[in-house]
Amino acid sequence: SFGLRFVAVIVVRYFGGIKLGAPGLVRAYGGTAAECLTQAERVPCRPMVPVRLLVNFRHLGSAYTIISQTEGLLKLDAEASDTTDGM
Repeated sequence: SFGLRFVAVIVVRYFGGIKLGAPGLVRAYGGTAAECLTQAERVPCRPMVPVRLLVNFRHLGSAYTIISQTEGLLKLDAEASDTTDGM
């Protein structure tokens, strides 16, 4: 009902001497969780996977340009090598 997916809410209740019973606990935890979800900041989450890209040195500038245009969707972890392996 909050339009969220893949969310976990953890509620910790410190016992204060009053036994709420199962229905009371459900109301207390559910209400607290709902309040948290109502006030929480929404941050989009984009699933990402690591990819290794081997680029010939003469194309490295183009690769940097393409990666910089992804607005953070691609992160660059460059590793230099002096081998070309037929590239």
